Amino acid sequence: MNEYALPENWRWIELEKVCDINPSKREISHLPGDLEVSFIPMAYVNETNRIIERQDKRKLKEVKKGYTYFRENDILFAKITPCMENGKFVIARNLINGIGFGTTEFHVLRPKENILPEYIRYYMIQKSFREIAQKNMTGTAGQQRVPEAFFHKIKIPMPYRNGKPDEAIQREIVNKLGFISSKILEAIKIRQGAVEEKDKIMFSALNSILGKADEKDWRKIPIGEVCKLINGKAFKPRDWSDHGLPIIRIQNLNDSTKPYNYFNGKVDNKFYVNTGDVLISWSGTPGTSFGAHIWIGEKAILNQHIFRVELNETIVRKSFFVYSINYILQELISKAHGGVGLRHITKKKLELSKITIPVKDGKPNLNFQERIVENIDKLQRKVDFLTIKQNENMRELKALEYAALHKAFRGELTS
Repeated sequence: MNEYALPENWRWIELEKVCDINPSKREISHLPGDLEVSFIPMAYVNETNRIIERQDKRKLKEVKKGYTYFRENDILFAKITPCMENGKFVIARNLINGIGFGTTEFHVLRPKENILPEYIRYYMIQKSFREIAQKNMTGTAGQQRVPEAFFHKIKIPMPYRNGKPDEAIQREIVNKLGFISSKILEAIKIRQGAVEEKDKIMFSALNSILGKADEKDWRKIPIGEVCKLINGKAFKPRDWSDHGLPIIRIQNLNDSTKPYNYFNGKVDNKFYVNTGDVLISWSGTPGTSFGAHIWIGEKAILNQHIFRVELNETIVRKSFFVYSINYILQELISKAHGGVGLRHITKKKLELSKITIPVKDGKPNLNFQERIVENIDKLQRKVDFLTIKQNENMRELKALEYAALHKAFRGELTS
């Protein structure tokens, strides 16, 4: 991150001078193995609410080896893609006996004297910080990580008084940013409630139509018989640019407010996406990542973990196919590999999964598919209206937060 001019009594300071990086487990070597501690997988960290949603109870001897150690008020930094890009950075709070363990995909930052953990976390959730962290990632495609060395060389702006970090100024900044964050969280809760209600309405409508596999004039057909699935390109952070064609990632399919990375170069033709293409996200967090979509944007490039679908429209229409895939989404997720948080469904299993289509005289009834889609689209437009308005509100709040973060670490939020 480029160092910019700071006000009087502020200075750029190495992060390692205000935080211990990945503290050693040796400091708890004296504790009994039967001591109960918290255990936190990556899936328990909510990057939207910026909290640890839940924690498991484990005995120290069960987790002391093979997991990352932290304690109360430490900052957990998700180092692996895409968790890092999504801002999975939280403060460990309410740990059992003040001690926690979690996935090895966490870096741990422990603020030193006169340093507020919230101040450090707010600095790290800035887009500019995450972008520089992305550029420092190492590893193979799909498994890039921010190395520990990054934290030993990066600097952050810090207010000082009498030769020490000024905790009062930090707290003033944290309180002002916290107020804005609370408004964003309120909006998120309202939007999530609307999304859940919309999903219930849509599933009920789809079930009344597509749940007819055993009835006359309906037939189940394997997905692999109606389309060809083409996976996206595995980009590395160093491939990203601030111009060129947008790279479609799963977050861009599920949330129109999410920013894009760009690629300024050429790729194989199979990776290009055009308006109207059908896409299926097949990897990530159940409930948020999986699903079928029709791309409504302009020409773009497909990232890995998303299939572009070359559909045989003499058998099934695009919109009918998308509704059908999303109707069997829970079935697909149940076939996915992986743990509680990050799962993926293989191409073969997706191809063998079946959708239900109407038939007439033993052939696909395309006219009926189109009438079904027309009726479902009408309902979709109604339930989407509130979501659109809420997304607009969310973008405004996010813009306010970004502006406040920009000012906060230039000393422009304090009196």
